[in-house]
Amino acid sequence: MPEALRIWAQASAVIGASFNQSQKSRPGVSRGYILPDPVLLANHSNENSRQAYFTTYLKLRPGLLYRIRTLGVTQCLLQSPEWRQVLGLELHGSRDDTKAAESRRQIQANIQDSLDSAGSLGINLDNLENIAPAWNNMIYESRQIPQDVCREILWEIYTISFHFELLVLDGYLYE
Repeated sequence: MPEALRIWAQASAVIGASFNQSQKSRPGVSRGYILPDPVLLANHSNENSRQAYFTTYLKLRPGLLYRIRTLGVTQCLLQSPEWRQVLGLELHGSRDDTKAAESRRQIQANIQDSLDSAGSLGINLDNLENIAPAWNNMIYESRQIPQDVCREILWEIYTISFHFELLVLDGYLYE
């Protein structure tokens, strides 16, 4: 990835120093991520889990991008814990009687509803393990995503997220 612009890095550090993610947002201000925070994918301490997050993202990518186009940015925002559940759909335990399982089912149902409306995507979250992850017309049957491809995926997420965050910010400024 290219180096960060020095002035942007400084501004981010200043803003981030006092930012509290757990603080409630102001009325009318949506909070969350349009796509998963790249840190969730890049900084996972367990390599198997990290690879599972990347493969799940690649499997869901067409549907996630479709959701953004059809539902709009603010309808697709999820918090980091929710994105963690989405990316970990193939990792998480099979117990159904926990709060986390109920939350996972609800998020999964919301995403599946939007995927079903697309029709032609053919993504079924109940059958996710049978979908081969693909990137730039390359299918990764082994479920091992090379480091250079991981960097490209992260770069795409950063780029798309930045564009939509700027669009939302622009909307707030001109309301």
